[in-house]
Amino acid sequence: MMDAALQFARPYKALVSLAAILLHVVMVSSFPIWWGGFSFGPRLLTDAVPWFVLLTIISLKAALPLMRGPEFVVGALLLALSIGINGRGATSEATQMWNVRPASVDEHPDRLWDWRDPQFLAK
Repeated sequence: MMDAALQFARPYKALVSLAAILLHVVMVSSFPIWWGGFSFGPRLLTDAVPWFVLLTIISLKAALPLMRGPEFVVGALLLALSIGINGRGATSEATQMWNVRPASVDEHPDRLWDWRDPQFLAK
């Protein structure tokens, strides 16, 4: 009986997590300054992190028994990329100055979508 309850709980928790993330994104998107001002990354979405963690736990628990070598390699590479990008954002003054140079991100939020000059590669 307990095993059946756990099998039901996982999809329910995943759906609740997805709904919470979606509602949070919709709410933040309705703000006049939806990008969060001068910051690195999606600052206003940090409240959604616990829901992403829950989804990650559910996904890994389901996927780990099925994963083979290539999946682990891709996962490890994506994890390393994430750590590298966020580490640079936390430690580089250039990524913070990107908010004001060459133009203020508050005056030109279109810069946030310009892949010719991404914030994590700021010089």
